[in-house]
Amino acid sequence: MKNKRSVGILTIIKVVGALLTLVYSILQARYFGVSQEIETYFAATTILYSVMSLTQSGQLAEIYLPIYHKLETNHGTKVAMQSFSIVINWVNSFFAIVGIVTFIFAPFVVDILVPGFEEAYKAQTVFILRVCVFLIQLDIFNSFTRVFLNAKSMYGRPESINLLNVGISILALLVFSDRFGIWVLVFGLMLGKVVSFISYIYLLKKIDFRYYLKYKSPNFDHVDFFKSIIQTTGYVGATQFYTFVLTSSLSLLPQ
Repeated sequence: MKNKRSVGILTIIKVVGALLTLVYSILQARYFGVSQEIETYFAATTILYSVMSLTQSGQLAEIYLPIYHKLETNHGTKVAMQSFSIVINWVNSFFAIVGIVTFIFAPFVVDILVPGFEEAYKAQTVFILRVCVFLIQLDIFNSFTRVFLNAKSMYGRPESINLLNVGISILALLVFSDRFGIWVLVFGLMLGKVVSFISYIYLLKKIDFRYYLKYKSPNFDHVDFFKSIIQTTGYVGATQFYTFVLTSSLSLLPQ
């Protein structure tokens, strides 16, 4: 009975989340239409989410889940938590470098992504991308923590945090769109990610999670673990390349 109730609650949360996302899209269209200004936001977030997808944090987290349980059973909770910290540290360190490269070469990437944009809108796209590039690190942490909390049987909490995330974006759009224009979408995106990060930190604290600044452990072969990402890198790279080509083509069309 308890499992059925949990599944029911998760289903309701997901349905509400889907409806809120739809409402957010409708509000974006109502406030900004199909102007090239909002296209600068979509172009910048396309690059941002492409980089986030390349981290494969969601897939890695799913692969890591049974490893965590095995380490916890065989070596105890401390070793298992150390392995979680090791994975987070390696992924964040690598994509911190990717984020810096993205920041530096943002004008070049934007020029390829949206060749049909006017120079002023290309510059705005670059600025939005550079402002938001640090969200890559937060997204990696949030993705891994979401799966980790499910492993600890904290079902529904990550989904509720996602609802909060979308709710914040909608509220920001309704209240501040007249004052900040397209930047209200950027602020809503950033604020939602930061609030999610803080919420996950709070939930980790509730289960007495301890973070370790470690990059290796005798009980966890992180090299072998990361080899698993090679199997899906080609697919993920191909899908993101397709997204780039499609967006680039659309940018050449009249508004």
